[in-house]
Amino acid sequence: MQSLCRFLISLMTLIGSSSLAQVDHNYEADSVLYTPIPKPDRQTSVRQKGVSVDTLNPKLPQYFFSVRSGSIHGDQISFTTSMIHGITLTPKLRVGVGVGFDSYVDVSVAPLFASVSLDLWKKKNALFLAFNAGKSKVWKHEYYVGQQLKDFNGGYMINPELGYRLRYHDLRLGMSIGWKVQRIKYYYENYYNGYWDPVNGWVQGEPSTTTVKEDKRRVAVNLFIGWK
Repeated sequence: MQSLCRFLISLMTLIGSSSLAQVDHNYEADSVLYTPIPKPDRQTSVRQKGVSVDTLNPKLPQYFFSVRSGSIHGDQISFTTSMIHGITLTPKLRVGVGVGFDSYVDVSVAPLFASVSLDLWKKKNALFLAFNAGKSKVWKHEYYVGQQLKDFNGGYMINPELGYRLRYHDLRLGMSIGWKVQRIKYYYENYYNGYWDPVNGWVQGEPSTTTVKEDKRRVAVNLFIGWK
């Protein structure tokens, strides 16, 4: 009788252990099937592969502006300043429009121009090549051979330049050097053509007109500060 009781107790213990093991196995299976697996961060996985996030998600064009001031060097050193507003079409290409003021020895002009800038080498900072071109309005008149200049007009302005831009958050600082050509057109009237009459004295003839087209060529050096 005692042997039968011991057998039954051993059998029940064995059955209970098997049931607990089956429950644990089912719990682990449910955990594997239903516990959500966290997805890796997209930017982290992209960085691990060595691919720029900006390459996969190109940014929309962004607004920028810069204020420039410096000097123009020729026969004498004079002053130049300008402001450019524009957009970045790509991480390396910028376009904009600008207005400025250039002071020469005999005349000052206010150019209105378009600007295109291409970054040649860029990491955080950038080495860039820019081309500015437009038309200028004369700011003041001077005199020539004692006669006031007439129909004094500004002409085209061309300014290719090479520069370096530093980035600090959204702030931009930099320097550029370039070659600036400014066309100026005007004419003056010459009143010295005449003749001497023994009766009437000096008789003034018809004034002659002389038209002058002058290209002012200067080296322009600028420091600038801007946003983005």
